[in-house]
Amino acid sequence: MVEKHLQETEMIGRLMTQTNTDYISGLQHQLNEVIASTCRGMTSYALVDFPDHSNVGDSAIYLGELKLLREILQRDPAFVSKAKNHVDDINKFGAVNAVFLHGGGNFGDVWPAHQQFRERIIARYPDHKIVQLPQTLFFKDPAALKRSAEVIARHPNFTLLVRDQRSYNIAYDAFDCEVKLCPDSAMSLGALPKVGTVTHPRLAMLRQDKETQLEAGDILKMAGDCPVEDWVEEERFKPIHEVLLDKVMPILGPLRWKTMPTLSVQYESWASTRVNRGLAQLSTADFIVTDRLHVHILSSLLGIEHVVLDNNYGKISEYIKQWGKPDNAIVVSSVEELKTLLPA
Repeated sequence: MVEKHLQETEMIGRLMTQTNTDYISGLQHQLNEVIASTCRGMTSYALVDFPDHSNVGDSAIYLGELKLLREILQRDPAFVSKAKNHVDDINKFGAVNAVFLHGGGNFGDVWPAHQQFRERIIARYPDHKIVQLPQTLFFKDPAALKRSAEVIARHPNFTLLVRDQRSYNIAYDAFDCEVKLCPDSAMSLGALPKVGTVTHPRLAMLRQDKETQLEAGDILKMAGDCPVEDWVEEERFKPIHEVLLDKVMPILGPLRWKTMPTLSVQYESWASTRVNRGLAQLSTADFIVTDRLHVHILSSLLGIEHVVLDNNYGKISEYIKQWGKPDNAIVVSSVEELKTLLPA
């Protein structure tokens, strides 16, 4: 365990500003290097916990994961699923010897449904290599942390990738598994072109869920006369036949292996639709104010100037402390500091 703790220490505490190009290419290189190190010996894999919701950031992560795994393993996933889908028969879908768990910021007890799902996978497949793709860890309840530790301790081949040093320290202290620092998977998408035209000088993209540290009055003070939006609302876009396939997939029995490739393409298409919507939303402004990590990441990939305020448990500041930031991003620690930086 001591060797595991020491292997990443040279990456601790970096907060540096880089050109946007250097920032993107540097994190892409590190991301590819870490993910590739987890893939040795793999012949076929599952990618589970598809994020079928309107949060664009999770869809960007999913597309980044697919891109990375395809480039490294030269194949598509043999099995995909959402957290609610039946996952007790992954072995029926070819010689699957590895399971990748979707990354993000839900490892812990803030979003318990996702944590329960990953713990179910870890417990269900002790004979498979399991890799948790880059996550931020946060537990409010020590009992929840202990339960997760007990599940992980029973698995002989579990690798946990984390996005920041604080998460690494939590994992080192609590878990008996391999832990590696790794940038967010959405960085593998690389530099992205803007979508559409600018319609207003600035845009406030602010959380409206339990991770925000802002009060309603704070949001109004920050926004001024600019639009205040989030990307958690979306219009219906799924064809009915795709919705039906997704719903009946768990009960198709022996037919599931024939329809799995179709479902995999379908999930990728849904993620792409959501990411394209998010890119178009961000591209409407010259300057963005946000407390969402993936507004920061996608704004960086788009080359849009933006200012970043943390969420309520330090997810964004810890990520930036670990990996630095591009020169088109400003980090603030309070609403008061943010007000001094907003354009007139």
